[in-house]
Amino acid sequence: MGASTLDLAVTHGDAQSVKDKSALKSLVAPLLKQHKYAELDKLGASIRSAHIYYPNGRNKLELFYDGLEIPKESSEADWNDYFTDLKEWMKQSPESITAPAALVSAWTSYAWKARGGGYSDSVKQHQWQDFSARLKEGHQILDQGKAMKSVCPHLYVGGQTVALGESWERPEYDKLYTEAITKFPDYYENYFRKIYYLQPRWDGGETEWADFAGKAADKVGGVNGDKLYARLAWYVDHLHFYDNIFTDFPNLKWARVQKGMEAIIKEYPNNNFVMNEYCKLAYQASSKALAKNLITQIGTDVDVSVWKKKANFLQAKAEILSNSGMSNANK
Repeated sequence: MGASTLDLAVTHGDAQSVKDKSALKSLVAPLLKQHKYAELDKLGASIRSAHIYYPNGRNKLELFYDGLEIPKESSEADWNDYFTDLKEWMKQSPESITAPAALVSAWTSYAWKARGGGYSDSVKQHQWQDFSARLKEGHQILDQGKAMKSVCPHLYVGGQTVALGESWERPEYDKLYTEAITKFPDYYENYFRKIYYLQPRWDGGETEWADFAGKAADKVGGVNGDKLYARLAWYVDHLHFYDNIFTDFPNLKWARVQKGMEAIIKEYPNNNFVMNEYCKLAYQASSKALAKNLITQIGTDVDVSVWKKKANFLQAKAEILSNSGMSNANK
């Protein structure tokens, strides 16, 4: 089997984004509690204008909003305090485009707290009622935010989550998505939200998301389109819904994913997070020569956010380095 689990050097995602997420959380959460809304608006505007992206396409702005959120399992008293702070922010800073975006996301998180993560038939009536009421609150803030002169791209991320929860009809959802990417064509998170919406377990056809990825990438065009295509495949792989995205979705084109990943790896050379994901995708696509080259470069530096668990990495490594074929297991 090669290296034992004790020999592995384990990481959990892109090092810079992990560092930035921790730093932002320690900064923005206290600012909100201390009602330092002007500082939050200034920081949000600074991050928005910097356009800092990580290898998987995530923008630093998303980490800013992540830092503002509280855990779903927080007490009702904590949730009440949280909403009081966010509403006061909007009241004191009526021109803020950051506050409504944060509040929409807060309502969607609070809605899913009520619903829980189980299948729909396990959700009780009172949970559905709370879920619906909280999404309605988020919808109202979404409409208010969209009516402002300027809009934060994250508003549409929360908005698409509202749309998913409220089961909007496809034309209505597509209108929201189109508005988002027309205003912010380089903000990948809105593409990711649409890809999530198009998963078969939600509102998409059996292979629809992969076709959509191709169309979205074609619209962007060039090397940036290829990178978008690869990142959309990367995003779906990281959902861990499927054993193998290439066998489950035969209309997903490995050649284009590979082209995009090659461009990403040039942009982020020697990045262990990228190397692990590229290797896993090559493994799933049965591109053994490439997978062997990548697994050799990775050595024992496993990123468990990519492989889900260390055992999957070890199994893949053994198969890739063997003389037999690859089963592409991802359990």
